[in-house]
Amino acid sequence: MRRPSKLTHLVLIAVSLVCLHVVCLLAFRAQATLVTYPFLVLAPLLACASCCWRATTGHPASRSPWILLSAGMFLWTCGIFLSAWEDIFQHLPQSAAWFSDFSFFLYGVPVLLAISSVSDKQRIPFFIWMDAAQALLTGFLVYVSIFSVMPFSDTPLEPVSATTLVLTYNAENFILAVAASLRLLAQPRGQERRFYALLACFLWVYAVMAYIYNNWAATTDGHAPMDILVDLPFLFLAVAAVAPQMLRPQLEEVKQKQALALFIENVSPIFYTVALLTLSISLMHEHFYAGTVGIFTALVVYATRSTTLQGRPGAPVLCAAGLLPVGLRGHGLHL
Repeated sequence: MRRPSKLTHLVLIAVSLVCLHVVCLLAFRAQATLVTYPFLVLAPLLACASCCWRATTGHPASRSPWILLSAGMFLWTCGIFLSAWEDIFQHLPQSAAWFSDFSFFLYGVPVLLAISSVSDKQRIPFFIWMDAAQALLTGFLVYVSIFSVMPFSDTPLEPVSATTLVLTYNAENFILAVAASLRLLAQPRGQERRFYALLACFLWVYAVMAYIYNNWAATTDGHAPMDILVDLPFLFLAVAAVAPQMLRPQLEEVKQKQALALFIENVSPIFYTVALLTLSISLMHEHFYAGTVGIFTALVVYATRSTTLQGRPGAPVLCAAGLLPVGLRGHGLHL
């Protein structure tokens, strides 16, 4: 008799957790808030642990993206901890954004950095510091956007409404899912493709579940079996991250990529810069100086990245794929 595989055991554990969550919510309706949060915390915590394990044991080429995804899961876990504190101890209203929502929104920062990260062969240490600076600035701008005040100021918080927040969440989730899918097109084979395939699947599942749950939660007060929608994407990621890889013969890397895949691969590093620029422009009307700093930083990062990459040996592949203007060809330019 054939023994169940490791993947089967992992799936059964995940399904058991979901079923136990539903049973507890149905059995203890009066204490639904106290009952549901341990499960809501456990799911992203398992996903974070699985991503950390994959980052330490996986292929070096995909280690950096896994670390960034682990950071995203950690921020989401912090968000649900804060949500439990606000809900159980502070009894804050659900009609406006609070610090848990700030952490939930920041979860997308390292995830987008993972999508925007270049391949292991093209990685430049200086770019890591630039990405870190962009991430810190994004945190500042997100805080200003959500609470309409500068951090550490004495001005009372003016958080955005829950309706606006739900629309923002849905837009963020959709953009992340599309960006990961586009990045997947630029990875024909190898460990990096496996990471982006898993990430794209997780983000699409998360986007759909979050859309349903957020719209339900915006019109409902309290907790119900619908809370299991929060568990599903994180349990999927936890299982997929630690699932054994199928043994396949190593294939040679594709030497000539399609023009679309090559274009996406070379454009993806500025995904995050474009997102920072968009966020900064949206703040210009009410927070002119904060928006100006964001726009200036985004332009400086883009100019620095472009100037640095033009001196890289691999730059001529852009011209070979027809992604540079014809006027730049044949003039002895060693890009």
